[in-house]
Amino acid sequence: MIRKDYPDEGELIVGSVVKVQNYGAFVSLDEYPDREGFIHIAEIATGWVKRIRNHIKEKQKVVCKVMHVDSSKNHVDLSLKRVNEHQRREKAWTWQIPVGRSFLFQRRHQSEQHQWKGPLHLGGWRLLQAEDG
Repeated sequence: MIRKDYPDEGELIVGSVVKVQNYGAFVSLDEYPDREGFIHIAEIATGWVKRIRNHIKEKQKVVCKVMHVDSSKNHVDLSLKRVNEHQRREKAWTWQIPVGRSFLFQRRHQSEQHQWKGPLHLGGWRLLQAEDG
């Protein structure tokens, strides 16, 4: 399988919020190591966002849509508001992201092999530890 350096426009990606500013949020792209994207405040939610931290928090896992990629500038523009509930749940299912009060279990990526060792309880969520195999 060939690994791409950047996501395609329109692709749904999973990321971890690294830093939240008043004007947007920086997100580490989990599927693309050493890549970071940016969600402008206008792409956080539909309607007016008065306090961005009411919608997104640091260390939060998010499913975003890639809006624009400029590899020469190393920019990836993302959107939260353009991902519908069905798309979010589908992507969360494949990446083991908590949705609602449950935790979805499945392999992270088709090319990765994991052996599950047992439950690990963190912050009220029941997580499984993966061991690369």
